[in-house]
Amino acid sequence: MTDGAVGCLLAHLAAWKHIQTLPCKFALVAEDDWIPPDNWKMHLAEIVSAAPEEADLVYLTRPCNTIWRDDRAAATGASIKANSTYVIRECLPVYSTGCMLIRPSGASKLLGNVGGQHVTLIPSDVLCWMSCATDDELHGAFQSVPEDKHIDSYENVRLNSNFEKTKAWVVQRPKKYEELANGRHQVAQFGRTPQALAESTTEIRRFAIRDALQAESPHQSCNQDISAGTSL
Repeated sequence: MTDGAVGCLLAHLAAWKHIQTLPCKFALVAEDDWIPPDNWKMHLAEIVSAAPEEADLVYLTRPCNTIWRDDRAAATGASIKANSTYVIRECLPVYSTGCMLIRPSGASKLLGNVGGQHVTLIPSDVLCWMSCATDDELHGAFQSVPEDKHIDSYENVRLNSNFEKTKAWVVQRPKKYEELANGRHQVAQFGRTPQALAESTTEIRRFAIRDALQAESPHQSCNQDISAGTSL
């Protein structure tokens, strides 16, 4: 893992520890390069109200290759209407923690899945993916990409005694598409997060913090300092 990924994981862990104590239906966790849509607070309240009880996580932004859990096209698949602008759908697990709603009980599950007191160093988006995927989905992914560098984390996450599976849903804006940097299009999300690492101000900021800290004190632990300087 890079220093930035370690810092990101520690920042998410701190947020989840706080969220699990809150008396609320969901908490919003957004990385600092998330761009909210217009009137986002009004829309968000209606999304929270419409979200099903079984949803531990609701992705507000996600990668362009999101696959729906019901295997039907976006226009015809089962969905819950949040309001006249957004709907919510159950999705297959995705690599994304740019902006999401987390239920307090879902935050507790993620903390248990990462190893409790003995934290598994794994990117936060990969942890969410492993927490939501079925065994068949995980094995299929590892077979299709055998060199996946996160395969070694499987036992630490899925086979630890604290593991609890989570369910993920995703927000989309039907009939409205946005253009991606690579020329493709995707169904519009709830705001935007960068699709490429090079576009991420979060990553740029983490590496800038790392470089500055190394220049000041080259023998200090980078991982610890990066986490202290990273905000969500």
